[in-house]
Amino acid sequence: RAILMSGTRPGYGPRDYLIQLQAASLSTGDPGMRLQTVDATAGLIRTILDSQGFFGIGEPTPAVRLHVNESPNGAGSLGALFRITGYEPRMEIEATRNGTIWSIGGNMSATDDNAMRLVIGNSVGGTAMVINQPGRVGIGMETPVAKLHVMEEPENSGEQGLLFRLSGREPRMELEAQRNGVIYSIAANMTGEADHGMRLRIGNSGSGTALTINQPGRIGIGTDVPMGGLLHIDGSAGGTLLRLS
Repeated sequence: RAILMSGTRPGYGPRDYLIQLQAASLSTGDPGMRLQTVDATAGLIRTILDSQGFFGIGEPTPAVRLHVNESPNGAGSLGALFRITGYEPRMEIEATRNGTIWSIGGNMSATDDNAMRLVIGNSVGGTAMVINQPGRVGIGMETPVAKLHVMEEPENSGEQGLLFRLSGREPRMELEAQRNGVIYSIAANMTGEADHGMRLRIGNSGSGTALTINQPGRIGIGTDVPMGGLLHIDGSAGGTLLRLS
């Protein structure tokens, strides 16, 4: 059975659409009926609702409850698959387990940043992570005030409150600032030197290492690899080595 609808618009040729109820394909294992919207002029199925309750948009054989397929491939802005508009649009994916609602949502924050944000969390622990419009990321913090804002949650949670960890064979972390072609840095890394451990290093790309604290507990001033005693000062660059006032 089919309902045929035809029409024209100024500047466009005639267009025929069918709203059609037909038997599904036995070869797909679905012997039920399907309700289809067909662009008869183009010879394309635009939407389809099968007997399993699966709905396809641009997809003739939907594999899930809602299956949207860009058509044709590389359609650019015409291939936009999903859009929600309005004054305060909101989208959420929720799962309920043992009385707890776990969610990923996109919504208008209505907070200080006054823009859209992506939120991951649950109904017991609250917000786990937020990415907001200004590009700030909050972990355990609903309204981050820095590019990365990490909040121990709950407070005094011991090992569970661990805020940051880098692991691997040779992990490295650096803070860098550039001024007049010089890179100033504070870094923690695997040295690969004689002490063969982790170290904290302060220096710049112009004059090299200013201060090093390495794994054995040695402090180096003006040297990358402090040796001998617990304090190693290298004065080869000249200048006053020690001043008390």
